[in-house]
Amino acid sequence: MTICIATDGFPPQVGGIATFNKHLVSLLTDAGHKVIVIYTAYDSEANDQINTEGLLTKVILRKTYQEHYRGWKRYFRPGGYDAANWIAIGMAMRQWLLSNYNEFNIDVIEASDYGGCGIFLCDGSLPPVVITGHGSLMQLSRYNYSNNDDSYRVVCKLEELSFIHADAVIAHSQMNKLDLEKLFKRHIESATIPWINKDEGGNESVVKNKLLVIGGLQPAKGVYTMAAAMELISVKQLGVILEWIGGDTWLAPGQQKVSAYLEKNYPSVWQHNFTWKNEQSHSTTQQYLSSASLVIIPSDFETFSYVAIEAAVYKKAIVITERTGASGLFTHGQDAWIVPANDPASLAEAILHLLSDPGLCKQLGESAYKKIQHELRKEKIVTERLTVYNTAIQLKKQKGKGLHPDLSFLNNYRTSARKYYYCIRQFLKKLTGKS
Repeated sequence: MTICIATDGFPPQVGGIATFNKHLVSLLTDAGHKVIVIYTAYDSEANDQINTEGLLTKVILRKTYQEHYRGWKRYFRPGGYDAANWIAIGMAMRQWLLSNYNEFNIDVIEASDYGGCGIFLCDGSLPPVVITGHGSLMQLSRYNYSNNDDSYRVVCKLEELSFIHADAVIAHSQMNKLDLEKLFKRHIESATIPWINKDEGGNESVVKNKLLVIGGLQPAKGVYTMAAAMELISVKQLGVILEWIGGDTWLAPGQQKVSAYLEKNYPSVWQHNFTWKNEQSHSTTQQYLSSASLVIIPSDFETFSYVAIEAAVYKKAIVITERTGASGLFTHGQDAWIVPANDPASLAEAILHLLSDPGLCKQLGESAYKKIQHELRKEKIVTERLTVYNTAIQLKKQKGKGLHPDLSFLNNYRTSARKYYYCIRQFLKKLTGKS
């Protein structure tokens, strides 16, 4: 089979989506399937690139993406969710696939739900489309601050259309499956998260009372819950330090940076016993992971969490909330410590309990390692994925050709009045030194 992965994240980019695609591509090519990965690069306006090595072909859309982005960004206010960016990604991918999918004999397309890129590919002229439920804006905006502007509304609409019109939608946790079915009123397929098991090492360099969180600095990841828990811990026990690795976001109330919001609202712990390390390289992040006493996943909502798997590989005790999809892999008290979401007191109590019992931490970490070795087997993951692909292929055959996505609502945003308004607005901002 030849599979096209249409995505907004692929190495050398970092983050959950890039990690997901790295493992998925390796699993599929190791099983003998051809994979074409289409993604955008924002580093320059150089020509698009196509690189083939073995069964993997990487299509990097630079010039095509920039052409579409320049054509759309003038109609939207800069910043925020940047609808122009997501429209440009979708259109650039669509343009390349319409010209090349026959040449590459693509059987099925798997597209990320982020930004609604998939709806641009749900077309009778293209192969069947599987949408991956990583975490849509509609889901995450229930927890993150969301400015209800034009970009927000456009991105939500594109994502909704993607979920509705895709030939299949896939989720990697029961929690996310049920959430998506409730939101979009359609059947969602289940499959095991892509992962290639490897042994990263043990706990030789553990630093006492060091906690680690890995993920973007955003409310949905439980950053406020974590800060409040650290306030409680600092009163009860000195010397407990949290290190948080992940980029900042503009998702705090009033569309301000989360780091600024934390500095203002949690001054007693911010950059004291709650230390923010910003984004780090993969190798540096692994060093932090290796030395942590506990790995904390405090999310208010998260469709999965690769951090849980990476922590289990290092045989770390994991404290994870029940609103994190990956918690479904584990059993409380046997291979992880599962706590309620958005409950600082329960989180603080769990952390202090585990720090006081190194033997329990060791047992949890070793059991978590055994759990992922059993649950995340190559053959199981690939078989489940191919089943979803074949389901999408059969459904597409039943639909037949000739269906095209109705994206005419986008024309309401591409007007001269909007273009002139935002041009003048940007000019005035530069004139007053606010840009």
